Amino acid sequence: MICNHVAGSSWARIFSLSNGILITPAEGFVFISGFVFGMVFRPRVERHGLGEAMGKGLGRTWILYRLTLVLTLLFGGALFLIGMPSLVGLAPDPLTFVLDVLVMHRTIYLVDVIMMYTFLTAAGSLALWFLVRGKMAWLLSGSFALWLAYQLDPQWASGVPWTIGGNDLFHIAAWQLPFIVAMTLGYHQQAFMRWFSSPRVSVATFGAASIIFALLVYLVVVPTPLQAWVEALSQKQAEGPVRLLACLFVFQFVRLLVTYLWRPLQLGLGWLLLPLGQNSLYAYVAHLGLIAAMWQPIQGLVSSEAWSTGIQLGTVLVVWYLIKKRFLFRIIPR
Repeated sequence: MICNHVAGSSWARIFSLSNGILITPAEGFVFISGFVFGMVFRPRVERHGLGEAMGKGLGRTWILYRLTLVLTLLFGGALFLIGMPSLVGLAPDPLTFVLDVLVMHRTIYLVDVIMMYTFLTAAGSLALWFLVRGKMAWLLSGSFALWLAYQLDPQWASGVPWTIGGNDLFHIAAWQLPFIVAMTLGYHQQAFMRWFSSPRVSVATFGAASIIFALLVYLVVVPTPLQAWVEALSQKQAEGPVRLLACLFVFQFVRLLVTYLWRPLQLGLGWLLLPLGQNSLYAYVAHLGLIAAMWQPIQGLVSSEAWSTGIQLGTVLVVWYLIKKRFLFRIIPR
């Protein structure tokens, strides 16, 4: 995520092939957020009841709303100061801009994903009712219908729940599907993992995921007549069907790879990746501040892949250092 947002083309962006035609860190963020939401809130429902759990979820939504508001105004102001007003969007006047942000009718570059996360958390809080009442099929059917509506009529579906100025990538109708599916899996984690972790299923899944992953990489890297078709069906703003297929197999490939290689990965990179993952929301906020501070000073270096790689990995280390020092932990949610 950080490498995709900082500097230019680099060797560190290898995991977003061809500028994210098939998959980007955003899919991972949304899926993991949904899975953890379901996994965490089921025990809360069982201990404290549905009403308390839904209230806790909506409380989390309120925190994210306030974070979205502050980030939009602060980062938007920073983009103006560094000479990038086009990334903020057009508004008749500053007052109208602020009012639009307050009622979530406007977002800006890089804060759009946090606004989407706010909506998804609210939707997840309400979706708990369906899962607790045993209406999982209704929940998944409704989620799929909303996603399909965007594929068939994006102009109409992009207005769900309402039109948001500056939101060109993360339309709620399309992006809610991976969150809701992941939340459902997280809610039924024990039953799902009992089935999924059986040796026969694991080996078969790893084999299928490896083959599909290799095929998808081939379709993106090697020019073929199918490339235009792949791009048309994997548009990021639509969270298209090929993109979802890529997520399905890439996530399984990576999960199983991490499972099989957990010991060396933990010993080699656990010190870096675990704190970032455990404080992912903080990491996102911190990297926005670093982007605002570095935007102008690094402009002369972003054309070099070597320099961009160094800047990106350096930014990752700075965010990690801020987490280890618990910098502003009392202010920035994690």
